Amino acid sequence: MAALASALLDFAALVLLVRLTLPARFVSSNPYVAAMESLLERLRRSLRPAFPRVPDAALHALLLLLALAGQAALLARRGDNLLFFDSLAALAFAPEGFAGWFGFALLRFAAFWLAILAGACFLRLWRLGAPLPGFSGDLLRLAVRPVRARSLWALAPLTLLLALLFAAVAFRLADGVEWIFAEALGQALRDAAAPGADLALLRAFSPAHASAAGQILHLAGAFLLNAVERLPQLLLYLCVASWLARLFRNGRMADFFADAIRLLTGALPPMRAGGLSFAPLAAWLLLNLLAAALSGALHLFLPLFHVV
Repeated sequence: MAALASALLDFAALVLLVRLTLPARFVSSNPYVAAMESLLERLRRSLRPAFPRVPDAALHALLLLLALAGQAALLARRGDNLLFFDSLAALAFAPEGFAGWFGFALLRFAAFWLAILAGACFLRLWRLGAPLPGFSGDLLRLAVRPVRARSLWALAPLTLLLALLFAAVAFRLADGVEWIFAEALGQALRDAAAPGADLALLRAFSPAHASAAGQILHLAGAFLLNAVERLPQLLLYLCVASWLARLFRNGRMADFFADAIRLLTGALPPMRAGGLSFAPLAAWLLLNLLAAALSGALHLFLPLFHVV
């Protein structure tokens, strides 16, 4: 239940952040955007008696701060002070007081938003640079609107730069770094090695033995890799959700999930047989292979980070 509440607060903060970047009288033909705008309008009306002279943008900023404050309170109550980079690494923090937990909630929200940005950038690459289509593509473009980068050639380097900046800030603020995958692999190798065996190769590939700059580079790579690895998982969830929506005859949700699936299948042909499309399965396999290749490249070139 707490995880669901945390996810909803992240989503609410994202909607409010995006709304702050849009014109005051923003109108969209996207029905999902229109529904969120209608909800925000009701919230503004409920707050208007208490803040009669406050502009809408200031109300959105206030709601954003309240969402982050709620996230901070939830994290403090759970004692959740870890920032995970999937199974590769975990950064531990020691927030002090509500201000410390609020800062940690802000850092976690930055990770949430940057993961969406990285996913959008990779989908543009996956679609061979073509714009993101459909209502789901429109939602994704709005989610990354704060960067104001329309061209893929501007979006890709900006995403890399922001990932490096985020990794550097998180690394400097963290009280400790646990390299989960490397430590588990190292322990397995130590258990299998004979006493006195030379484990220099393990040290060369372990991020824990890299310089601070090397560890930051590895964290940035792990962060981007994590966003890529989420795409085939998301595609699988969308396929299941689409099937359930059709089973319960919810045509609107089924159409949205089908639209999102087309977004994730990229430039692949329909590949239909007997009324069934095998494009989602092919995209799932290709995305997993690509994520595995990127993971292998990250670990292969890790020793180069040690000389930075």
